Parts: sequence; C-alpha cells; structure tokens
Amino acid sequence: MDVIGEHVALQRRGKNFLGLCPFHNEKTPSFNVNPELGIYKCFGCGKSGNVISFLMEHNGQNFVESVRFLANKAGITIPTDDITPKEQEQQNKTDLAYKALQSALEYYSKQLQTKEGSSVRTYFLNRDFSADAMQTFGLGYAPDNWSATMMYLIKQGYTQETLVDAGLVIEKDDGKVYDRFRGRAMFAVHDSMGRVVGFGARILTDVKDQPKYINSPQSLVYDKSKILYGLFQAKQHIRQEKSSIMVEGYADVITLHENGFRNAVASSGTSLTNEQLDVLSRYSTTMYLVYDGDAAGINAAMRGVELALNKGFEVNIVTLPNKEDPDSFVRRNGAETFRTFLRNAPNFIDYLSEQYKQQGMLATPKGQAEAVRTLVKLISLVQDALQRDIFLRSVAQRFSLQEQLLYDELNKIIPSKSLVPVPQQYQQKKTWIKNGNKRELLPPAEKLTIQQSAITPEEKILLKIALVSPHGFMMMEEGFAVSTDTFVTTEAKTIYQAVQHAHHHGVEVAGHVMMNEALDQACKNIIGELLFADEQLSSNWSNFDVELPQLDIKKAISDSLLSLSLIKVIKQITEIQNKLKENDDHDTILAYMELVKRKNAIDMQLRGITIDEF
Repeated sequence: MDVIGEHVALQRRGKNFLGLCPFHNEKTPSFNVNPELGIYKCFGCGKSGNVISFLMEHNGQNFVESVRFLANKAGITIPTDDITPKEQEQQNKTDLAYKALQSALEYYSKQLQTKEGSSVRTYFLNRDFSADAMQTFGLGYAPDNWSATMMYLIKQGYTQETLVDAGLVIEKDDGKVYDRFRGRAMFAVHDSMGRVVGFGARILTDVKDQPKYINSPQSLVYDKSKILYGLFQAKQHIRQEKSSIMVEGYADVITLHENGFRNAVASSGTSLTNEQLDVLSRYSTTMYLVYDGDAAGINAAMRGVELALNKGFEVNIVTLPNKEDPDSFVRRNGAETFRTFLRNAPNFIDYLSEQYKQQGMLATPKGQAEAVRTLVKLISLVQDALQRDIFLRSVAQRFSLQEQLLYDELNKIIPSKSLVPVPQQYQQKKTWIKNGNKRELLPPAEKLTIQQSAITPEEKILLKIALVSPHGFMMMEEGFAVSTDTFVTTEAKTIYQAVQHAHHHGVEVAGHVMMNEALDQACKNIIGELLFADEQLSSNWSNFDVELPQLDIKKAISDSLLSLSLIKVIKQITEIQNKLKENDDHDTILAYMELVKRKNAIDMQLRGITIDEF
C-alpha cells in the first residue's frame, strides 16, 4: 500500500483504495488496491498483481531488484549466507556510492540558490525551465572550486575512496585528488528506479581546451550503455502514450517535458545502445527518433534506426531544420508545431529514401541498387512478418521493382534460423523459403490456432471461494471432491491448481498465486478480478462474502458444480449428435439417450426439483 501510494494518488473506497491507473491513460479511476491482501487490480487495462509485480512493471526492475528495493525501504537486511565476503564488500561500496551521489545532488541544488550560482540559475530560467523541472530533474550548480564538493561530502561522513567510486572526484597517479565538476551547470542522471547514478555538467562560457559537457565516468553504479536520461521521469508517460521520443541532449528532454511531451528520453552521454533499448522496450516499442538537423544528427538517426529495428521497435524519424535541436526548435516554434512534426514523422523507409535522394545516391542504377540493398537489410531486422511484407512492397513500389527480386534479396540476408514467407503470387505451391531450400507448408485448415476462452460464471464462484475462504476450500475438496478436472476451461484449471498448491503448503493464498510463475498474466488478471469484483455470484447467492454461513457457501458450491456438470453433458451431447449423423448404430443411440436423461436430471436439480438419485 505504502509503496504503490508513492506512485498513485489513492483514496479509500470501503476496504479498498482507488486511484488513476499508472499503466494506462484514464480520467476515471479504475485502479484498485486491497491492502489486506496486498494486491492491486485495474479494471480499465486489466493489469493486476502484488507489490513486487508492481515494481517490476512500473519501475522496469527485475524480481531480485524489486525484492532488494523493498527490503532496503523496510530496513530489512537480506540474508547473505550465500554471498562471499568479497561480494558483500562490493555491495557495501555500491550502496555508499549511491548515497554519496544523492548527497552530491542535494549539495549542487543548494548551491544553485547561492549568489555564485546565480549565473547558472539564470541560464536555466532563460531556457524556460520551471522550478518544478529543476527539482524533478535534479538541476544544480557545482562551485568553481577544486575541492568544495569533496570537502562538503567528507564532512557528511563519506570517505575519499567512496567519492572516487561514485565518480565525483578524480584521483591522479601522483595522489592528488580534486572535484570532477567545477563551475558548471549540473544535470543529475537517474536510473529507472530514481537513484542518482551520475551527472552531466555544462560549461556556460567558452574556455579554451574545455569541453562543453563533462559527464560522470563509468562507475560502480553508472553504466552509460544502460542508462537513458529522463527515463525515470518519463516511463509512466511512455506507457500512457504508448511511445517514446528519443533525443540527444539533457536540455532537449527537459524542454520537451516542460512543453507537454513527457515521454521524451535521451541517450546518456553516449550513442544509442542495445542495452538502452532493452530497458526502453519494457515500457513501449514505438519510438520517434528526433535528432539534430545537421549531418551528425542524421548519421545518429540512421544508426539508431538499425539498432531499434533489431530490438523490435516501430521507428519513426522526425527531421528538424538544419542547425535546430529539439530544445531550440520547441522554444522558437512552439509545442504545436513540434506536435505536427511528430504526427507527420515518416517511417524509416520513407526517411532513408529521402536521405539517399538528397545525397545523390538515386541518380544512378548502381546507387539505387545500393540504397535498395540497405533498405532490405534493415527490413530483415523487422521481427513482425506482416510488417516485413508491407515494407518490402513499399520499397518495390517506390523503386518500380518486382517484389520477387526483393524477397530473393531478403532471403540472402535473413539469418539461417529464420523463415521468410513468400507471398502467394510468387509461390509455385505453398512453401516456405529457408536458405534457398523449399519446405512444405501445412494446408490452412491444418494450421494450429490458439483457442481463447474465458472462465465461466460457475468457475468464478468456485475459484473465488478457494481464493478467499480456507473453510470453503476445505469443503470443496473434502465434501465435494473438487479437483482440476472439475473445471471446464484451461484457465480455471491452471488457477485452481495454483490455489490448491498454496492451501496445501499453508501460505498466504492471494500473494502466492500472484507470484506463481506457472500462471500467465491473463490468469493473474482473472484472479485480480475475482478478488476485487463485488458481483452477483448466482441468483440464489448474492453479495458473496467469506463470512457468510457455511450453508450458503455449500449451496453456492453445489449449484456451481451442477452447472459445470450440465456444461460437460451438453458438450458430450453435441459430440455424440455429430457421430449420429455419420453412424446411427444401436450403441451410439443408447449412449445419446443416457446423456439426455443425465441432462434432464441436472436441469431438475438446478430448478430445485427433488429426485432420488443424481
């Protein structure tokens, strides 16, 4: 409750809490939290889970990171029996580095408000950075002094070794130690969980032999290849917008956020990397690449396209006028103009084709062939087969080529393990192409399909009793011999098996099933719905509650089992009716009559008519 409440504004509604879902954009609250069971459920997007799954989904953490985060927050020491002394020492160093960086952020923020920091404060204000943005993104000022930051942090109890580990000070071979950042505007770099891992520092005046930006080095806590600047502030908005805006600079990100584009992020002091895209893909796989309009920006965009396609992203490229970056463009032209650029952003095929045209590559057959081969190579990285087909058709039309030529080219590039489907009109018969070798396809009717099924109302009743009532579960097992075979849908069978496992091992049921790896997200969403929904369970048993008398629970179980039996019998009748169309032998007819008799008996019991034998 406390952890989720830090990310979602919750209000009490009965025994639950309600707020706006952090996983999708909504105006009416549908995100429910049950503090007693320690679970959440959104009735808008369907997501559900417990605090660990919330952190994994919301912060992009893995399971171990989520558990460690919760332990640190609760002041609990995780047992380290399996950790070697060397590993424990490394973990201690890492923890101290994080703390030192957070203290440095607080120090730089205070220095921004001093007389000496006024020039940096003016620089931020001239860029229209609000006070909220300065605080949210951790902006500050590093004093123009060789040791001011170091001396302050040492007084706070940090050792010189920790400050070196954190990348805050530099230690020379001759033993001299001094502040890494001096007289610069400071931009804090956070990881996806909001921890400060480094800084970017901008100089405000031109000084000979001094770079415009100085960035924190690789350290115990800062891996540039894995960190995206602004992701911590943007991740919720990336989920809501279902897309991200990738830019290059710190100021670009902040300016876009200030102007309503709060899904903007930037590579952190490095070119875009595979690791950064892996992190970003946890939130959305649709991306707008927005780089500077100069040659370097165009080259960066082209490199980014290849990496992003290889990671399964849908990529659109925004081309700004030359000598413009997102920061300057938005401040000069306004948010709506930039929004128009986003709406009209071409896909990578159209973008690169235009770039090749401007470069003169398309003026000769040789240049066109080179351009087409490059495009086909990029298309080969697209993971969705249907999208690959669409892109190939687009290139064929653009360059007036036969599509077969492009499929031949694609099959030269595609990895040997991949199968590239060839459109029907180019097939002699139904085949797949694999390294030039033909492989027969199954006829369409024989292709496997995934059957989608929802659990029945009767299964909902039984599963809800099993989830929330130990006495009800015991009654189901011992009094009615309920097992996984009792249920008719695969989802209900899987959920009941997990609930059964929890009861038999004496663990808290709701939390256990939410973390059960055997359950997919669809099953967990059903569980969340069952635990939160206040619904009519049957015409004879309303307002279900675990405190109802056992007689009511018994009646609900009995009615539900009868209804499930009826469903199974009706299915058997349908199957045998199909057999009778082909073979009306005596045994089949007798079996059919027995099933009809069985169905009628169940109908009578459900209507409350007493019979001697069920």
